[in-house]
Amino acid sequence: MKHHRKMHFLIIDDDAIIARVHQELLEEAGHKTTVISSSEEALKQVATINPDCILCDLMMPGIDGLDFFQALQKIEDIKKPKFIIITGKIFEYDKRRALELGVDGYFNKPVNPKTFADDLAEVIDSSMVIQFWGVRGTLPVPGKKTVKYGGNTNCVTLSFAEKEFFIFDAGTGIKELSNFLVKQNKFPLSAKIFITHPHYDHINGLPFFVPLYMQGNEFEIIGTNQGDMSIEQLISGQMDSVYFPITMKELSANVTFRNISEESFDIGELNIQTLFLNHPGKCLGYRVQHEKKS
Repeated sequence: MKHHRKMHFLIIDDDAIIARVHQELLEEAGHKTTVISSSEEALKQVATINPDCILCDLMMPGIDGLDFFQALQKIEDIKKPKFIIITGKIFEYDKRRALELGVDGYFNKPVNPKTFADDLAEVIDSSMVIQFWGVRGTLPVPGKKTVKYGGNTNCVTLSFAEKEFFIFDAGTGIKELSNFLVKQNKFPLSAKIFITHPHYDHINGLPFFVPLYMQGNEFEIIGTNQGDMSIEQLISGQMDSVYFPITMKELSANVTFRNISEESFDIGELNIQTLFLNHPGKCLGYRVQHEKKS
């Protein structure tokens, strides 16, 4: 367990087996749990239980998960716990609606038992988690000499409390990210792909990013123009049928593009600031901030 703060979880689920699994995983990580199978009963007892976090199924008889959350917000004189939906509904619409209403996290069943407690802790602590999938420039160099730092070209991800998923650059490291996402079955996936600049080592892994070929996934590719060429033209160009057998128009995921320059904008709770860097051509640096974290 990466996070040492011990918490009290209230688990609300009418499936006794699933509730028991979640309870055992959390108690093995050192947390205290209370399990209630009825959302109506949980609403009556929540002030007395006073949990740090509520894990609630979305499709509950009587009061469903989102109705429970909205009713909880109206209760006065109690400390509002973190609220996380855990559900078998995998549709992006349901996740988006839950996050818009203000829930802190949205997990799909079945959860990953190896990472469940840590994943919850990241949501509760509003952590920004950065992972490096490729760090080299110019050419990918796999092999024993690059085991320590990785032999793939640029790709870095930032995840924020299960709410936002950002991908920075799409060099060959994005294929390693693709393999990880497929293995973890983290779909449907909604993500922003930020391109610093379109030099080949920053974009040449994109055609091999498997989630682009899966229906239900949504990606917005964000970057700056180069002269009169938009970010869409720059990215699509390398997948012209002369160079690659599948074009951008044939991808199954919903892919959109956004041209940006030096500016500041918000995505959910995160603020993104951009700055042109001293590099051949137009190249953007990105700074992501949330409260006092950056």
